[in-house]
Amino acid sequence: MARYKKSFIIVVCAFVLIIGGSGYFNGFRLKKSLQHIVNPYLTSSLNIGSAYINAFTGNGYLKNVRIPNPPGFMGANALLIERIDIKGGPRSLRGEVITLDEIHFQNIELAVLQTNQGSNFVKLWNQSGRHSDYGLKEIHLQTFRLDPVKVFLGPKIMNQNPFQFTLQAIEAKESDLKDRRMRSLGQYIALQALDQIEALHQAGHIPTGQQMGPWVQEGIQKARMHLKKYQ
Repeated sequence: MARYKKSFIIVVCAFVLIIGGSGYFNGFRLKKSLQHIVNPYLTSSLNIGSAYINAFTGNGYLKNVRIPNPPGFMGANALLIERIDIKGGPRSLRGEVITLDEIHFQNIELAVLQTNQGSNFVKLWNQSGRHSDYGLKEIHLQTFRLDPVKVFLGPKIMNQNPFQFTLQAIEAKESDLKDRRMRSLGQYIALQALDQIEALHQAGHIPTGQQMGPWVQEGIQKARMHLKKYQ
């Protein structure tokens, strides 16, 4: 009896290890898929600390998602997302369609830097990249949630930066998008964020000072034109 009990424990442990290992393997596939989609558009690269997708439920997460600043700019990251929770997918990483029930971005920090070279985000954009739908798979998404985003105007020094403001949470449903391209989701989120930034700027809630005020408004207009061009 003890021998069967020991064998049962070994089988259970092996099963747990296989399931857990498959979750990290699926996470690795998702990580590589996202990097394949995003990196052609960047002069930097998308870094993802860890990823896990449960083989049975399709639920999982990405942790420590970062886009480093380009050379010549202070501060390590232009974008930092501490965690992204995924529910109900993806069920098809290698096919033409990525299916998600919900994706939830949490603890997000954005650093906007300006030097003689220009803006860090302008420098991050790969002007010679393939600005088409190459690599942009169709996405079936029920709900997208973006938690409030901390925006820093300049680098954090000693983990502090007094020049900052916060964008409120953004939610997108499948019915909000004109089609199911990942580009359409990105444009919807970007336009929502720009509307918030413009409203905060006009209300004087963005600590830019008189000299940077016109630059912020000009940047908003250029961003809108850019989104319209690539829609």
